[in-house]
Amino acid sequence: MSMEQDTSQTLTPAEELGRRRAAWRRIPNRLLALLLSMDAFFVAIFVLAIALGFAWTKAFAIVNLDAETNPSSWYSATQLFVVAIAFLALGSNLIPVRRRSSVLKRLWLVLGFSFVYLSMDEGGEVHERLGHILTRIGLRAGVRGGGQWVELYLIILAVLLVVVWKDLPVVWRLWRTEVLLFVGGFIVLAIGEIGFEALEIVYKWHGYAHLVEIGFEEGIAMVGASIIAYAAWRILCNVVGSEPDPEDALAG
Repeated sequence: MSMEQDTSQTLTPAEELGRRRAAWRRIPNRLLALLLSMDAFFVAIFVLAIALGFAWTKAFAIVNLDAETNPSSWYSATQLFVVAIAFLALGSNLIPVRRRSSVLKRLWLVLGFSFVYLSMDEGGEVHERLGHILTRIGLRAGVRGGGQWVELYLIILAVLLVVVWKDLPVVWRLWRTEVLLFVGGFIVLAIGEIGFEALEIVYKWHGYAHLVEIGFEEGIAMVGASIIAYAAWRILCNVVGSEPDPEDALAG
């Protein structure tokens, strides 16, 4: 009887692979749910503090989405670092060689280290300090006297695209859904970090109007980062869960 039960419970290789894929694919879904919950939490605390009249007190710095070295800024930096971990893992020897491509490794490492930098930028106001440096050395001003860093970052982005341009068709062929999610998340992140900040530079909002702008800017940016993290971890978990080898796409 026990032998019959053991035989009935034995999984075929295909069934075992299916279970493995299902287990790995649950990780990105749970990560996205966690990140979106945290996004909503920080925005809700920010709005609640304003509603309770704490906006003009020193205590507001703890929940201010636009402040540095507070829980929300640490969280935003952590979001971007979570993305970096996924891409660096894809580009490292943590993934078996048979599931990696030497061509795609370059792409993963470029993305991984780029998000490491973005994480440090979020935690240390690198781009704001860079704007001041560019002004001091006499480079022309950006939008109405500010935002020089935006132009520099666009140039850097263009250079990185040139470096990894040949890798993009392979990634598109293998992980089309994840690429669309990544691009969509990046657009949402850019709307928050660049779009609303550019509007603030132009219109110079003050008072509650400025607080509303901060809420939209940082809240939208956090949601964008969450979507990007979801896309990156979907790719990682698909690779670990034995998705098609990138070498197959290169050969095709």
